[in-house]
Amino acid sequence: MLVGAERFPAVFLLEPLRIVEEEIHAAEIEELDEILESVSDLVPPIVRDACRHRIRGHSGESVVVERAEEGGVTLLGSVSALAYWLVEKALAEVVKDAYALPRLHQRLGRLVAGRVARRHQELARRLELRFRQPVLGARATIELEPVPARTTHVLRIVVRVQRDAEIPPRPSQLYPPSEEGGDERTTMLH
Repeated sequence: MLVGAERFPAVFLLEPLRIVEEEIHAAEIEELDEILESVSDLVPPIVRDACRHRIRGHSGESVVVERAEEGGVTLLGSVSALAYWLVEKALAEVVKDAYALPRLHQRLGRLVAGRVARRHQELARRLELRFRQPVLGARATIELEPVPARTTHVLRIVVRVQRDAEIPPRPSQLYPPSEEGGDERTTMLH
């Protein structure tokens, strides 16, 4: 959510998104390693290596824009979903015993479900540390706010733009309209 600005540089959205994506992806890699360690008796080393390789290929995909509306952008990210999906998919490729597969899914599900709250708290702590640094200079601050909800697995990230933040002017504020009566884009390009 952006607070305090009608116009703002794109970096006010992009930089917090980049940080959240980095932290969630790092958490996913850690989660994958923990999952693989806990099911190492079932997963051959070559499959574990394949999972580690595959997760790196999903960098930049940990956060999904769920929706955008006035007052903010809703993002969806998870600290376990990608790791769980990769291991589940790898197990389905390796385990051909139809009877064993549902038990493996249950084992994985219990394993991940038991750690979701801890993973969420770790992510919140990591983001809090990253956002304490002056990410956007003096023009804006980034904060985590608690979200009153039934679930504790929601983080609200608020970018507070300083009222006196210097924001570059619109092209129409710099250049007079063209004689041909073109729009702002053509005026700016002349």
